[in-house]
Amino acid sequence: MDLKVTSNFKFPPSPSNLNNNSDNISTTSSLVSTASSFFRNSISSSINDSHNHFDHNLNSNSDTNLNNFEMSNLNSTIYTDNSTHNSNYNDDENFSNENDFMINNNINHNHNHSLNNININTGQNSFKNKFSFFFYKLWYGPENPSDIPFKFNSYYLKKLDNLPFYFSNSLSKKFKINLLLIYLFGWLLIFSLILFQSLIKSPYYYDNNDKENIISFSCLNQKSIWKGKNSYCGINANLCSPFDNRDIIFKCPALCDRSSWTYSSIPVGDQDIKYRGFFIGGGKLPSQNTNNNDNDNDNNSDNDNDNDNNNDNNNLSLPYRADSYPCGAAVHAGVISPFFGGCAKLSFIGSQQNFPSTKAAFSSVDNSIPFNTFFPSSYIFKNLPALVSGCYDYRLSLLFINILLGLPIMFFCNGLLSFWIISITSFWTVLLSLDPPLTINPQDPDSLPSLISMGFQRLLPLGFVLYTLWHSSISKTLNNQTSPLAKLFIWYPLFWLGIMNNITFDRLPVDRLTIDDLKEQPGSIFAVGSIFLVIITCIFIQAYVLWKSGKFRKYLSIYFIFVIALIFLASLSGLTLRIHHYILGILLIPGTATKNLSAMLFQGILLGLLISGVARWNFASIVETSKALRRLDPSNIEDLKPPGFISFDKETKILSWQNVTKQKSNIIDGEIVSPDDMLDGYSLLINDIERYRGAEIAIDFEQLITTNSDLNLLVQKQLGKFTDDNGDISLYLRVGKATKKIDRLITGDYTKAGLLKWPSGNFVPPASGV
Repeated sequence: MDLKVTSNFKFPPSPSNLNNNSDNISTTSSLVSTASSFFRNSISSSINDSHNHFDHNLNSNSDTNLNNFEMSNLNSTIYTDNSTHNSNYNDDENFSNENDFMINNNINHNHNHSLNNININTGQNSFKNKFSFFFYKLWYGPENPSDIPFKFNSYYLKKLDNLPFYFSNSLSKKFKINLLLIYLFGWLLIFSLILFQSLIKSPYYYDNNDKENIISFSCLNQKSIWKGKNSYCGINANLCSPFDNRDIIFKCPALCDRSSWTYSSIPVGDQDIKYRGFFIGGGKLPSQNTNNNDNDNDNNSDNDNDNDNNNDNNNLSLPYRADSYPCGAAVHAGVISPFFGGCAKLSFIGSQQNFPSTKAAFSSVDNSIPFNTFFPSSYIFKNLPALVSGCYDYRLSLLFINILLGLPIMFFCNGLLSFWIISITSFWTVLLSLDPPLTINPQDPDSLPSLISMGFQRLLPLGFVLYTLWHSSISKTLNNQTSPLAKLFIWYPLFWLGIMNNITFDRLPVDRLTIDDLKEQPGSIFAVGSIFLVIITCIFIQAYVLWKSGKFRKYLSIYFIFVIALIFLASLSGLTLRIHHYILGILLIPGTATKNLSAMLFQGILLGLLISGVARWNFASIVETSKALRRLDPSNIEDLKPPGFISFDKETKILSWQNVTKQKSNIIDGEIVSPDDMLDGYSLLINDIERYRGAEIAIDFEQLITTNSDLNLLVQKQLGKFTDDNGDISLYLRVGKATKKIDRLITGDYTKAGLLKWPSGNFVPPASGV
C-alpha cells in the first residue's frame, strides 16, 4: 500500500481566527483527528501488507509521497486524538502559532534515517544494518566529498606562497617567456661545461714530458686485465697474461664503493662470492693502514711478495688477486674516492702465495675477500706521475647544481611547465652523469654518440608515459591551486630522492624480488618486509584520501584490473614477473590523483623512480626468462651439469670423477653450437685456474703437477713458505664438462670446490650443487 499525502491538505487556521470564531476550533480538531487517523491507518496497513517490500516502496516513492517525512515526528505531532485537542487548547494554540508550519518542515530528516527507524520497528537485525551501512559508505564515499589542496597556515609562509602569483601578474607574458628561455639556456650551458670535463675531455698524464691518455674503467670487471671466472683465461690463464711487469693508469667513476658489487656468483676457493665488492686480499700497506687491528697486520706481514715490491716507496697497497675489480680495489685501498672517483696506477707483480682479508679505507666498503693459497697473478697500486689531469668525476657536483637550478622553476613556474622541465632535466642527468648505462671513454669517438642515441631511444616512449600520467593524475596535484612552497619543499625533494635511486634505495640489501635472491642476500628478507610495510601503510593513507574525495570506487576498479593482470602475467609458464622501478611508478602514480599532502609525498618519489629506472635500464620487460634472471650464475641445465668427484687415491695420487653421458643436443643454453664445441670432455680447475682439459675421467695428479711447469713452480713456492702443521698446502679443485679442444672456451657448470691437502692426499669432497 502506498503512503500518499495530497498537496491540497489544509492545516488549522491561525489563533486569531480561532478566537473570533469558536466553531473553527471544532473544525480544526476534526481535521487534525482525521489526518492523524489517516496516516496511522495508512502506515499500519503498509507495514502489515507490504512488510517485505517496504524498503523498495519507500525508496521509489519517498520524494513524491512522503516528502521526507520522519516517522518519529509523525508519531509525536500528528498522532493525537480528537479528545486531546478539545481538552487542551494551549497545545493547539502553540501548534497554530507556527505560521510557517508545513509537513516538509516538520519532517526534515533524511530518508536513510527514516528507513533505519522503520527497520528497527519491524525487528530487523541492527548489526546487519550497520554492516550494510559501512559498506555503503565505503563504496559511495562521504556525502560531501572534499579534496582540499595542501596550504601552509603561517602568515609569513602565505605571503611567500603568493609571491609567484604576484610575480606572474606583474610581468608581461613576453617578458616571462624571454626570461625563462634565458634561464634555461644558462642552465644548459652550465650543464654542458661540467659534462665536458667528464665525457669529452680525455684525462691525461705526463710521462717523460710526453702526454699520455688515461683509459676509463667501469666499476666492474675489466677484460683487459682479467677476462672472467673459471676457464675464461684458458689453460694456465695464458689468455690473461702477462702476469708481471705491466703498468696501467686508469680513471674510475664515482660511487664504486657499491657499483663494484658482483651480482652473479664468482667462486674464490671454496667460497661463492655474491652481493658484495669483488676484491681479494690487498689493502693499505701496514704503515699506512693505522686503523687495522693487530690480526690484520700479522696477516699482512705473512704476505711475502716474491719481488719485494712492498718495500718500494711508490707502493700504495698490498697485492690484490689479479681478477679483483680494479676500481673496487682502488676504493678499498683508499687510492680513489667513492664520491668523486679518481685515477690510479696499477702494477702487475706476478704470483702471490696468500691473500689475507684486510679492512677497507672507507666505512661504506666491505673488507676484502681472503684466499689462503697461491694465484698466478696479482697487482698493487702505486703513486701516480707528478702531473695528471681530468681524473675527477663531477657527477655529484652536477647533481647538486641541477637540484639548485631547478628550485626557481619549481617555485615560479606553473605545474605543467615545471613538470616537463624538471622531468627532462632529471632524465638526462641520470643518463649522462648520475648512473649512465654505458661507460664513456673519451678516446672512443663512438662512445658518447652511442650514449646520446640510447638516451633518445628511451626518452621518446618515456615522453608518452609522462604525458599520460600528467593528464590522469599529476595535473591534479601540481595544479594552480597547489601551494608553490609545498611543491618546492615537499614534492620536489622527494622527486630527486627517487631520481637518486642508485645512491638511496639501491643501497638497501635488496637486489630482486625472487625467492632465490632473497635467500642468498643477507638482510634482504628484513629489508623487503620493512619496505612492504611502508608501501602498505602509504596505500592505506592514500586510499582514505581517495575515499574522502569520492574517487575510491573508481580507483578500486582500476587497481582490481591491475592486480588481475599481474596475476595473469605471474602465471605464464617459463616466465617470472618482474616489478621494475618504472613499473612501480606507472602502477602507483595514478592512485595519487589528489591535491592533498599525501599525494605530494608519494607522487614525487614515484615519478623519480620511474624516470631513473627508464634512463638507466630502459623499459625492461615485466616478465623475464630464467636465463635472463640467471645472469652468469650456473644454469643447472641437464646437459651442462658437471660430473661428481669419485675419490682421490693417496697411494697412487689418482684423482677420478664420474663418466657422464655426452651432450645429447647441439644446443647449449639456448644457443646452437658447432660440433667442435660439443661438451665431450672435462675441465679441471685448481685454485680457480684451469689446469687440465681432456677426455679422461681419472688423472695422475702428481704427474699433472710435474709436467705443468707453471703449476709446479707455484706449488713448490707454496710448499716452501705457506704450509700447515702437517706440511700440507691447500688446493681447491673443481671439475666440469667441456670441449676436448684446448683452444675452445665452451664449458658447462663446475662443481663446488673440493679441498685437497697436498702432498698428504687428504681430500674433502665438495658439497652438492654447482
